[in-house]
Amino acid sequence: MRTPLRTLICAAGLFVPAQIRAQNAVSRNAIDFGVSDTDSMTVLRFIDSLKSAVERGDRVRVAEMIDYPIVAWDGARNRTISTRADFQSRYRAIFSPALRRAVAAVEMDSLFANWQGVMFDNGRVWFHTVAPGVLKIATINRPIDAAPRRDMTGHSTRPANLECLRFKQPLGYSASGALEQGKTEWYVLRLADSDVVSRPLFQKRDRERWTRRSRWTAKGDSIHIRVSDGLVGWDVALRRAGDGYTGVANYLSDARAEGWIPPRVTVHADAIECPAPIQRNVAPK
Repeated sequence: MRTPLRTLICAAGLFVPAQIRAQNAVSRNAIDFGVSDTDSMTVLRFIDSLKSAVERGDRVRVAEMIDYPIVAWDGARNRTISTRADFQSRYRAIFSPALRRAVAAVEMDSLFANWQGVMFDNGRVWFHTVAPGVLKIATINRPIDAAPRRDMTGHSTRPANLECLRFKQPLGYSASGALEQGKTEWYVLRLADSDVVSRPLFQKRDRERWTRRSRWTAKGDSIHIRVSDGLVGWDVALRRAGDGYTGVANYLSDARAEGWIPPRVTVHADAIECPAPIQRNVAPK
C-alpha cells in the first residue's frame, strides 16, 4: 500500500524542526565546549533532557543526571547528598521554583564552559563529563543573591573586595617582561565571575583572545591564575599579604628548547578598582 504524500510531508514536518533547532543552536553558540571535554551537541541533548525532566517534575530522571556525591543547596545550607534516594527525598527543596525557572530559561548561548565543566544561571548549576558523551550535574550552589559566587567545589570564588589586580611587574609576552616594561595594559588582570580572567586594558580583539584561554580559582585568601593566549602566558599563585597579594609566577610557552627551564619569578599585586574595558579594535601601541 502506498503511503499518502500528505502523511510523508507531515512526518517530515515533525522531524525537521527539531533537527534544524539543534543545528541552529550549535551554529549560534561560540562557546568552546572542548575545554570541558564535551561538545555542543552533547550539551544540547543534556540541557533538553534536564529541561524536560524538570518540567514534568520527574525527580527520578533528574536524580539519574547527578554525579554523586554532590554538594547541593537545599534552601537552608549546602548539603552533601550521596545517593539517588536521598536526592529524590530532597528534590523539592533543591529544585526550588526559582531553580526550576532558571532551568526552563537556559539557552545554549547563556552557558559558560571552562576546565571545571559547564555552568548556567551565574554558576548556580555546574555539570561536567563523567564518561565520553555523558554529562552529569556536579554541583548546585546557593543562588547569587544569597551568597558570594562559588565554584563547582563549593569554594568562594573570589576573596572579598577583590575584582582587579595590578601587579608590580608586567605579566608580559616575553619571559623577562622587558618588552612590556611600563606598558600599563600588561600589569592589570580582571578576575570576573565564573573563573573568567581578562586583560581589561587590551583592545577588544586581543582581550577576547586571552580571555578564551585564561581562568582562575580561589580558596580562602589563596588565588591561582592562569593567563594565556594559548602560546605563552603565566601560572600565578598568590596569597594575601597585608593590603595586597604576593606569590610566584611561572612562565608558560609552547616553544621549549631542550634543557630550557621556564622562568619563575616572585610577584606582588594590589587589589584595585577595575578600569573600564576598551571596546574599539585598533592596533596596540
